[in-house]
Amino acid sequence: MIGSSTVTAVTTSFTTRRHGQAVLSAVRVGYGLTTALMLLVNLPVRSRLWGTQAAYDWEAFVAGSLQAGQPSLYALSSSAVWADILYFGTVVAAILFALGWHTRVVAVVFFVLLWSLHVRNPVVTNGGDNIMRIVLLYMIIARTDTFWSWRAYRGQRPPGRLRQAVEPYAIVANNVALVACVVQVCVLYVTSGLFKVQGRMWQEGTALYYVMRTADYNTWPELTRLIYQWPAVVVIATYAAVFVQVFLPVSLLDQRLKRVLLPLVLGMHLAIGLLMGLPYFSLFMIVTDLFFLRDKELRDTLAALKSHSRRILRRQSPEARPTPGPATVFSLPGGRDDGL
Repeated sequence: MIGSSTVTAVTTSFTTRRHGQAVLSAVRVGYGLTTALMLLVNLPVRSRLWGTQAAYDWEAFVAGSLQAGQPSLYALSSSAVWADILYFGTVVAAILFALGWHTRVVAVVFFVLLWSLHVRNPVVTNGGDNIMRIVLLYMIIARTDTFWSWRAYRGQRPPGRLRQAVEPYAIVANNVALVACVVQVCVLYVTSGLFKVQGRMWQEGTALYYVMRTADYNTWPELTRLIYQWPAVVVIATYAAVFVQVFLPVSLLDQRLKRVLLPLVLGMHLAIGLLMGLPYFSLFMIVTDLFFLRDKELRDTLAALKSHSRRILRRQSPEARPTPGPATVFSLPGGRDDGL
């Protein structure tokens, strides 16, 4: 049984210290950069996707938006200029959000513009867009600029009286938002896995075979052919995808399980992005998966990657290579955990 002292310690920690600051900051950077990349790559065809030349024409979009109760700034005007203003505004907001510039205000602007963009043409959205939009709504009330931000670069400002007064409430709001993000991601994976379990092809272990044979999601036919020609690989990968999604939330309680399941789910998203031609979905999901890490785990991982990169660069650097000596004919031998 959980003792009263444990409950008191957890409550005190939840109400006196912000948790997940590194994770929230990393997710902020990831969401902002991925959105900006997606919009910049689609810049030449923006009019066909979200502008005046879109297959989902403006009249149908407005009618559908009103019927579904999903307002969008794109419904205010059908002009190409207005669509471009909103589009480039979303790019700017995504970049500012990634930079951590006035994140409280920019997060709201970014959410509204992104929501309007998704409603303008829901046909081109994916699951990654949806989960990002939900998580972004929670992140509006969280502190997401502690690391890797303009605020962190400029340094902390002395808190004023108003800020000191609302600080306890801001701490609780941040932690509640973090918990909401983690719960949302867990619900996503569990429901996705359970829905797969109900499908006959997933039960038989043949679902990935049919996915890789679908023309719309087969960007590398030669590569996928090498995979689906091995029945054992297809069956194992199909069952593994379901297993990982259902049990990934459990890894929050078991670090050993996390070391196995989290790399597997990251590999799954990389495979989806590469083999199925859904790179932005994969990037959004990989960034969202950071919520399964604690601050210390994220910092340790980044430090290890940085150290490994330095070793590789040091080996490739000309200065690090030994200077060859004169040629010889003979040679002689010798010679503190931050929470969720």
